Amino acid sequence: WPDMHSKNCWSSKIGSYLTIFDVPKQLKFHKTDSNSKVSKNDKKSNNQLIKQYLVQASKDFPEKFINFGTIHQIFDELYSFTLNKGNFSQRDFNKHIETVQNSLINSNEVFKFEVPPKITQFNRFSIGYVQTGTYELKNYNDLIHSYNPLHELSMTGTGEVVTISDSGLSKNIDWFVDPNIPAYPYNKYEPNHRKIVYYSTYNNRGSSDQTDYSGHGTHVAGTVLGKSVNSNKLYSLFNGAAPDAKAIIVDLEDDRGNMYIDIELAQTLIKMKSYNSFINTNSWGAESDSTTINILYNTIIWSI
Repeated sequence: WPDMHSKNCWSSKIGSYLTIFDVPKQLKFHKTDSNSKVSKNDKKSNNQLIKQYLVQASKDFPEKFINFGTIHQIFDELYSFTLNKGNFSQRDFNKHIETVQNSLINSNEVFKFEVPPKITQFNRFSIGYVQTGTYELKNYNDLIHSYNPLHELSMTGTGEVVTISDSGLSKNIDWFVDPNIPAYPYNKYEPNHRKIVYYSTYNNRGSSDQTDYSGHGTHVAGTVLGKSVNSNKLYSLFNGAAPDAKAIIVDLEDDRGNMYIDIELAQTLIKMKSYNSFINTNSWGAESDSTTINILYNTIIWSI
């Protein structure tokens, strides 16, 4: 359980929300005393609509605190405890929060509690974190990126082709478009395309869908090898792990967001060998175990 504190009730939160324009000197957690009164200068406290706690407590906790807010049992002795502003004025809601926190502190049923940290996206820094295990930052061409030691060694995916079997790829995305070749190469090989050498459209049900309904495949492809051509260089902050690699896209999703296994898996693997692609990402899973799917993938992989 990360950063859980004893009943002196120190809470942890991200120091600031990171936008594309924010460049923090370092990423760290700041601690504030959750037992103190709500500050009049705390804009977050003065304008909040809910207050959430994670509470470690005995099985009697829900009965004792149900009248204060909404309680959800996450697992044994761990609860989510949420206070809603509802019809309270902001001033009365702040007083209610203070009363509840004092009750949590003084309750014999409560072992520990905390205000959970704000959850936000760190996509901009994920590539460097994977390479180093830290959020160390560095200036590259007047832009602050996470430190990428592999990129400094010219390990950027040049000459590699990654096959991405997912929900497809959205059109007109700066990280994948080629100004000289307007459309993706649907069901054909195009080695000269800047990013996509082959796009196998969805055809498991007799259609030929060219969309990414869920957006998942576009996100995965961007994380792996996206490289922006937008004139605004800030877009490059979100380039992928291997920005100079190209892709074979295998679209497994129909135009309603339903995904199916690759029933042309053998042909996919043959294409991979033909187009020198030796990596295949499958960032999806099944709702239940399937020995048939296991046999399909294992058998075909070993037979090609």
